[in-house]
Amino acid sequence: MENEKNDKLKINVTNCREGIEGSIINIYSGTYHIVAKDDGINVANKNLVDYEEFSVRIYNADIYINSGGDGIDSNGDIILYGGNIEIWSMTAGGFEEPIDHKGDLIIKDVTLFAGGSRGMEYTHDGITEINQQYIHERKLYKSGKEIYIKNDNKI
Repeated sequence: MENEKNDKLKINVTNCREGIEGSIINIYSGTYHIVAKDDGINVANKNLVDYEEFSVRIYNADIYINSGGDGIDSNGDIILYGGNIEIWSMTAGGFEEPIDHKGDLIIKDVTLFAGGSRGMEYTHDGITEINQQYIHERKLYKSGKEIYIKNDNKI
């Protein structure tokens, strides 16, 4: 199932506090549109016990997240294999990040855009494993400014 894509599955989550929430979240395909007041995808439980076991795994899914909090927040691992993921985490002046993880962050063969009002706190060392080129830019731009990614992977 991990290598197959289900184009028929479409899930819209809107007008909620947390978009998708659980101790372990596995998404194997489909299209997801999530608009949340807090975290778009939140991997935790009430008292954060045994967080080493928490994880979010996304395989070959197309996901759009617009969140007031973290885009994807895991008190464990985040594993992204394939698909397209677009995250907007835009609380002005908050402590929210497009991708927030306490465990490993593994990115393989996925098109990922993660934009927010606060830069992700980790440096390149925060990514446990990656098999593709990526750009990590931490700059502030005024609202409405267009940015371009050029062939040399610079903004």
